[in-house]
Amino acid sequence: MNKSQSKRVKILNSAKQLFLEQGYKSTSIQSIATEAGISKGAVYLYFKSKESILLSIFRMLEDKVWQQIKAIDSDSSLSPREKYRRHILTFHNEVTENLQFNQMMLSESGVELNEAFFNYAREYRYKLQKVQEATLLSIYGEQLLPWLSDVVISVGGIMQEFDTSIVLDNLTFDSEELADYIVHVTDFIVAGVVKAKTKPLFKEENIQIREAFLEKLKDDKLVAIEESMDEIARLCEETITTKENQQMLQETITMIKDALLEESLNKTLLKGLLNNLDLSPELKSAKFEFAELIGLKLN
Repeated sequence: MNKSQSKRVKILNSAKQLFLEQGYKSTSIQSIATEAGISKGAVYLYFKSKESILLSIFRMLEDKVWQQIKAIDSDSSLSPREKYRRHILTFHNEVTENLQFNQMMLSESGVELNEAFFNYAREYRYKLQKVQEATLLSIYGEQLLPWLSDVVISVGGIMQEFDTSIVLDNLTFDSEELADYIVHVTDFIVAGVVKAKTKPLFKEENIQIREAFLEKLKDDKLVAIEESMDEIARLCEETITTKENQQMLQETITMIKDALLEESLNKTLLKGLLNNLDLSPELKSAKFEFAELIGLKLN
């Protein structure tokens, strides 16, 4: 395993490999720790449970997809149509690259997915819808607005069926040909609904439900961040005995709170500040939980 990988990434990669080899249910935290070459206690510094490790694997894979989408969207040399085509390629390649992992998860029928997983799935789906809506609007213009969400859902269903055929039936498709096909099918669907002026199915209230869910996730995250900061402050008082260290940690907490109020996160500053919390095992564990909440990857 690459020595430059952070412990967190080592844990996730080790867990993913073990889940593939022996199944999610049969994999223990201890076996993950052994595979990663660290102690079981060190795993718990980063993750509360095996379920949180699994969810973080999904998010790690998702992050890679969104980074690629962001790179595509920021490439001014690409036309909106080509960006859409490359989006399709990106999502298709994610399915094929992680085929065995997806198949393993489907085979683990006894895995209990809690509310966090369902919220994650809804969040990913809604974010994907919004990206596709923006892309299709840039291709077909304002004429598509009444049916924009309908078309996104229709095309999404087609793409999902291809993904299902890959995962469940082990079918293979040429990525480039599939992307071209989806783009052409989108043309036909758009032309059809615009010409026929069919009654839109996806209503404003549906969009409001989506936006309310995403807004609630943001609010819940802000509350969780505040609670995490309160927990860190409590642990500073309970686990740190010297006045000098307590004062330093109080100043650190204040600076972290100030950094969070900035328009954009100064990740380098925050990483440096969070390193000050390594004065007790309890604080170190709380540090990683906090970093996870604000989307900061620590070594």
